[in-house]
Amino acid sequence: MDAVPAMIGDHWDADECEHGLLDFKETPDTAGDPGKNARKRFHELPAETAVCFADSEGGAVVVGVGDRASDRGTALRGVPPKYSAEEVGNTSGKPGMQAPPTRPASRSRARSATRAARKRGGRGWTRRVMVETMERMIDIAPDIRLWAEESGDRTAPPLLLIMGANASGLAWPEPFVEALGRHHRVIRYDHRDTGRSTEIFGERPYAITDLAGDAVAVLDALEVDRAHVVGMSMGGMLTQLLLLDHPDRVLTATFIGTTPLGGIPFEAPGFPPGFLALWEEMGAARDREAEIDWRVRHWELLHNDPGDGTGIPFDPEEFRRLEERIIAHSGRHRGPTAHAAAATDGLDRGPELAAVTVPALVIDAPNDPLAGSARAHALAGALGNARPVTIPGMGHALPGAVLPRLAELILGHTSRPEERGR
Repeated sequence: MDAVPAMIGDHWDADECEHGLLDFKETPDTAGDPGKNARKRFHELPAETAVCFADSEGGAVVVGVGDRASDRGTALRGVPPKYSAEEVGNTSGKPGMQAPPTRPASRSRARSATRAARKRGGRGWTRRVMVETMERMIDIAPDIRLWAEESGDRTAPPLLLIMGANASGLAWPEPFVEALGRHHRVIRYDHRDTGRSTEIFGERPYAITDLAGDAVAVLDALEVDRAHVVGMSMGGMLTQLLLLDHPDRVLTATFIGTTPLGGIPFEAPGFPPGFLALWEEMGAARDREAEIDWRVRHWELLHNDPGDGTGIPFDPEEFRRLEERIIAHSGRHRGPTAHAAAATDGLDRGPELAAVTVPALVIDAPNDPLAGSARAHALAGALGNARPVTIPGMGHALPGAVLPRLAELILGHTSRPEERGR
């Protein structure tokens, strides 16, 4: 089934809704407009697991999301027989959705209602897309667990997001993940020693190359044979290792803010002095607010708007909100530092990239102070099948201003005609 864009409240063919149909009740302000009722109810809920709902009048089938909170589960009148409360709810150890145990809608009744709606000339009908967000912990070793999240269209090709050094998977902005999720089953995860994943470096130091193995372990745990892979910064270096050691697992590769593996000659400016001074303070003891201030200052330097009209204006509140979400997700405000100390053995493999045939997209961010145009073009030139594309004004960060263009480029890359049959 081809993936199509989906938003909560869109209509789908009842015959193609494979995940069960549910009734929902009208309320006084939505009487006569079941679609409005569904949109109103489920836009108010956090995205957890989407299933198909049949309205009581027109037979329109909409995508709705199950709630994790039992006191708000009354928005639903039934759970499809093939799902239990645990399966429909959040799988990260939080309470599952507890919907009242009433009967699910009849498929035959929904089909009849669907045909009636079509005769009345209702909205356009399209194929069903399952939109789902699920969290889980993945055991990659007896004493190491990684937090991972799946979202987007579960029927579409998988897309793995790999974040940079010392960064949680939640550093991928939500609007960006949602945009990719309309066409992909999106997977993101926390590296070791970040977010909710195990802190282990202090007891058992590891190398950067071990983190590439973690990415493969995530794909294995989620039963993904091949995925499109998007790597940011260090995540792009891990993606290069995947291309060299596991090319059969990668459909396409996208690199953002990435330096090529060692052994590729190129000339590029060194890191700005401001970074070196700020990095000396990495890991210092700070209270929560001081830690957030430090992180926002770090993002400002990474963002790199020189103020001469060539950059993108920096919005500190945007990145403050991002870091507050990451801290809430992690459950601690102490900044991770393990990857800055991890061994770099085994990264001098740049010349091997010439043999890579997997299609690669290299984002050239000209205002990136760490991996600017020189490094981006060196990486594109080192890879056997790559093309660079410039996003003017972009630095080593993902502000809202670049997200639409970035998502557009990635989706264009992952849907290239030669890739559809892979």
